[in-house]
Amino acid sequence: MTRARRILLWARSIAAVATVGLLTLHPETGNAAEKGTLLSGTVRSASGEKMEGVTVSAKIMGSTITTSVFTNRQGKYHFPPMQDGKYWVWAQAVAFEAPRVDVNLHHGVQQRDFVMTPTKDFFSQLSGDQLIAALPEDTPAHRRMKDIFVRNCVACHEGNVTLQNRHDEQGWGAIIWAMSRLGPSGGFSSAAQALPALVHFKADLAAYLAEMRGPGPSPMQLKVPPRPSGDATLPVIYAYDIPVDEGGGYILNNGSDWSLGPSMASGGGQGLHDAQVDWNGNLWVTSADAASPDRTITKIDGKTGEATKFKYPRPGGVLAEPTHGMTIARDGTIWFNLLNTGQLGTIDPNTNQLQVFTPPAGVAPGPGISIEEDAHGFIWAATGRGSVRFDRMTKEFREFISLTPPQIAYGMTGDRDGNGWWTQFFSTNWCLGLESEIIGHSDIVTGKSLEVAVPPNTNTFLKPGDLSADDLTWYAPLGVGQVFPRRLGADREGDDVWAPDYLGQRLIRINTRTFQTTLYPAPRPNLNPYMAVVDKSHNVWVDLQGSDDFVKFDPKNSQWTFYNWPNRATATRGFHVLDRGGVVQVTGLFYNASTAANVVFRTRQDVDDLEDADE
Repeated sequence: MTRARRILLWARSIAAVATVGLLTLHPETGNAAEKGTLLSGTVRSASGEKMEGVTVSAKIMGSTITTSVFTNRQGKYHFPPMQDGKYWVWAQAVAFEAPRVDVNLHHGVQQRDFVMTPTKDFFSQLSGDQLIAALPEDTPAHRRMKDIFVRNCVACHEGNVTLQNRHDEQGWGAIIWAMSRLGPSGGFSSAAQALPALVHFKADLAAYLAEMRGPGPSPMQLKVPPRPSGDATLPVIYAYDIPVDEGGGYILNNGSDWSLGPSMASGGGQGLHDAQVDWNGNLWVTSADAASPDRTITKIDGKTGEATKFKYPRPGGVLAEPTHGMTIARDGTIWFNLLNTGQLGTIDPNTNQLQVFTPPAGVAPGPGISIEEDAHGFIWAATGRGSVRFDRMTKEFREFISLTPPQIAYGMTGDRDGNGWWTQFFSTNWCLGLESEIIGHSDIVTGKSLEVAVPPNTNTFLKPGDLSADDLTWYAPLGVGQVFPRRLGADREGDDVWAPDYLGQRLIRINTRTFQTTLYPAPRPNLNPYMAVVDKSHNVWVDLQGSDDFVKFDPKNSQWTFYNWPNRATATRGFHVLDRGGVVQVTGLFYNASTAANVVFRTRQDVDDLEDADE
């Protein structure tokens, strides 16, 4: 195991997400990393089979930090060196009961083996895309209603949240009525503001859902998904519970216990959205909650899990300005959008000094959704009508207005040549389905705005005649071929921009020099890819709002590698990659659980070294 990764994993495992910043510590820190408690074991089925890809989690009692690893091909799991203390330790795999033990760890090597007992009732253990895949497509009526369900009922959360409980037709009708009047982050609307498609399809949807998840037998065909294997078993995942905004408590069901079903506290009741790890190993989290009295951005201490709130006051000073997107710049500073105003915020993780930069009058109206840095160090932010580039040296804003005017630009990135790229919405109500197939971009040399049209989506399980003319009227303007590029990412050491097509279930690759577009269909349906980030090796990392997974896509061989989150109903929003010092880290925000997670990728040699230390 390299010294860099050993220090990183050791420090994190004692409740310290002490990232690559620890590489500058004194040599004796490395010696300490050789110590600590090693927890490992073997996981077998009741029949004696060694099980690969089982999620094993450990949490010090009273802590807010959970560490998770996965068993390898021999059924063995290895935690990095851990702090002494009393832990809850549990193992989970779909279609098996989860054994749990209390373990009092003390210095040395400790073994805890698990035996997994099969269970026939594993509905609550499945992720959203797996449950949607189980909805039948055997008849025109089933295909029609499955499509209507997917379009209307899984945009802001996973399908496992919607389908977790059984109701009769009247019960489903009441739920549909309520959901037609709720916004994506809460808030009840009047009947005049109700989502028209849900109102129109309410009776059909209620009858369909009562057939699928009602009191009687269901035609859903559940399948046990494959467990992680190979490289997908290498990560160590650190999950941090974040206190709710008022009262300071925590979400009771954060999805880490699959038997309890999915977490469903949308945004933790506070609209937590993006999470980013800094060079010091602390996590930073944005909050889109417009009613928060004091939370504009939150710092999560990687060593203790303690949350510190920072407030930038709204006019009047009573409430905090909400935030949405976030990124880390090349100098390690954190940048974020102020959601309502289009202002740009930044904070120095070393001093905790927060600054806000306001565009001049007439430039860059809110809302501000996404923010990124280009390869030349300029900050790009999405705005209400396109994008702006912020010069950190001169403090000047330069605006690029979309050729096809949106009400808001959504995703934002900056490429190797210093140009900005953005995706667009045609409505400020994100649940109306008025999304754009157009991706805007700048020509920094001429100062002009340009655009690229995304090719139509032909990937559908529908057959000709499944939808009536009336259905298509209510599907407008998307029609059958849904297209919805969300938050894109640029390869700053290459010539590509990558846009996840949230509704088209694919990755879109655009060459920044030739504008050639290449499409890569997702290997599974209903994943809802949301945000793409490119690492220094040109790998494309994508979070999946429809699934409790994230993926790495290797463009060299078009290979998709799926990695499991240890929680259910994660509904990850902001998704970020820190590729520094030879260590790749991935950070995601579990929108439904008020939890931020950071992933450190081990090598096979790292795990082999831990196994040698066990012997």
